[in-house]
Amino acid sequence: MHGEADTRKSVMQSWEIYRALFDRGIDVEMVLYPDAGHSITAPEQRKNFFKIWVK
Repeated sequence: MHGEADTRKSVMQSWEIYRALFDRGIDVEMVLYPDAGHSITAPEQRKNFFKIWVK
């Protein structure tokens, strides 16, 4: 899970981790939140973030 507008960590770092896990056959999901920065603060995005996180 990553905010697409994150200025602390490049979204490419998340894509690299995702791809490395995917290439090794590990079940992984990439979730990007548009207009979110380093913290997911929009109410609907935050709700979705926690819903996915506690799966």
